[in-house]
Amino acid sequence: CGYESNRSEHLRERGCRHTTMPRDWAMRGHALMVPLLLLALAAACGASEGKRTLMVVDDPSDIASMQKFVNDLKSRGYELEFARAAEMPNLEVYGVYHYDALIYFAPQYEGSRVSTSIIEEFIDSGRDVIIGGSAQAGRLMRDIAACVGVRFDLPRTVALDHFHYDTIRDGGEHTVIAAENVIDSKSIIGSSLNEPVLYRGAGLSFDPHNTLVFSVLSGFSSTYSFAPMVPIEGRLEVAGTKTVLVAGLQARNNARVIVSGSLDLFTDAFATGKVASSSGKKSAKSGNEQFVREVSKWAFQERGVLRLSNVRHRRVGEEEPPEVYTVEEEIEYSLEIHELVGNTWVPFIADDVQMEFVMLDPYWRLTLKPNADGLYTTRFKAPDTYGIFQFRVDYHRLGYTGLSDSKTKVVRPYRHDEYERFIPAAFPYYASAFSMIGSVLLFSVLYLFHNEHK
Repeated sequence: CGYESNRSEHLRERGCRHTTMPRDWAMRGHALMVPLLLLALAAACGASEGKRTLMVVDDPSDIASMQKFVNDLKSRGYELEFARAAEMPNLEVYGVYHYDALIYFAPQYEGSRVSTSIIEEFIDSGRDVIIGGSAQAGRLMRDIAACVGVRFDLPRTVALDHFHYDTIRDGGEHTVIAAENVIDSKSIIGSSLNEPVLYRGAGLSFDPHNTLVFSVLSGFSSTYSFAPMVPIEGRLEVAGTKTVLVAGLQARNNARVIVSGSLDLFTDAFATGKVASSSGKKSAKSGNEQFVREVSKWAFQERGVLRLSNVRHRRVGEEEPPEVYTVEEEIEYSLEIHELVGNTWVPFIADDVQMEFVMLDPYWRLTLKPNADGLYTTRFKAPDTYGIFQFRVDYHRLGYTGLSDSKTKVVRPYRHDEYERFIPAAFPYYASAFSMIGSVLLFSVLYLFHNEHK
């Protein structure tokens, strides 16, 4: 109290006005400032950081065998963190994810530190995963692949090809396949891949009715999955071009997953050196380095990312959308689509973007016409049916993020004073009515004034 009184007298002597703030207000102000400062600091740190990626392996020596792949990710701005599967850190704590992407290269781990639910929740949050398996994949690895729609073949089986194996690296079992059947999609692979991709691992498969999963790398007609050096008895579960070596998933929330049945696919030993296929084709180097780089770009949202913006609808000749539309009005619909190329959004041009005007069933399904700036437009007449309609766009193409947009509007009937005074379709009825009136008048005149001669 003495301090406050002396301070007040000192201020009055100097001619200053003394104001005091309640102590609880000051405490509240400090309490609010601390979270705000922490949020600002976190935002500043997040803005300067790259994409946080966790790489999980069975053994740290696996990382040393994949230096080309690791260095390529670092050069593209990824912040890599490495961990053994038995010591994998939590991907999420109290709803906050510490990583933007996951590389899971632990096919033989069978502990409780990793579970299918952890990986599945990570994907459900919209984040991306690359999974690398092997012919020795355990039950956990098989379950993780199954949760994204990919099935490993039976245990102790491996992908084999007696006509397209690498004669330099193969040990006589024909398990090192020089694969060439790469998906034909620029959004996934980018430029064409001319060199064979070396593969040694398990054969994969997936349900062909699953529209979300697709084959990125597949075998030849002579490829099959079975135990090496064992006579085949019975029916092969995975054989021919249906033998999937690398599979991809584009989830409905636009999360992306790559599943490879081979860890050797990512190693330096398969990325360097000459390739001599038993089919007679030779190459100075394999296509593994390019294949892994391009596939990882797609998996981590560096390629094939679309953005939908400026969705508008209005009456023809107007700028703003009305509260409601009237039946048979002319409507103009437009939107913009851009694609991420590098770090720049550029116009995306396609001739198969459609819009539907829907009430239970589509009344209109129209193909939008693009211009050079990525602006898609169309015009149509509202149907002669009133109700609640939707402008709906649902664009899904292989290798690209899905675009979905829906806007609801009411279409009302004409008011009583909006109908035409004379409807051309009713002219025959008008004529019949007036002809009846004229006939009655004529009959009345003749009946009243006609005199019969006796």
